[in-house]
Amino acid sequence: MRRSLAAAALLATLAPMPAQAGDAEPIGDSGNAFLARCGDEKREPCRAYVSGIVDGLIVAGIAMKTNLICPPAGVTTSQVHDLVVDFTRGSPALRHLRTDELTYRALKNAFPCPTKKAPSKRR
Repeated sequence: MRRSLAAAALLATLAPMPAQAGDAEPIGDSGNAFLARCGDEKREPCRAYVSGIVDGLIVAGIAMKTNLICPPAGVTTSQVHDLVVDFTRGSPALRHLRTDELTYRALKNAFPCPTKKAPSKRR
């Protein structure tokens, strides 16, 4: 049941969202579309879209009993937006990918979760 809820929550955050009514290509379709509408100024719909993906990743991680991303306390939506814009600009070969995947990659890169060390064997 938890996995179903997590999957539903994650899918809800991944639905394409136009940056403004009348936009031809939703910002979630690709990194190119995201940069075209969100790269120069921090528009509220862009921040909301990225924030929704972050929330979905956190909920999915809770349901899966693992952390998918580990942002530190105090990180703002504007910071996350900037990270996604910078990552997408710096990854031209990946800009054809959906914005949700680029957001996940940017956050995974910026906020990696600590790895658990294997217990050392003492002799």
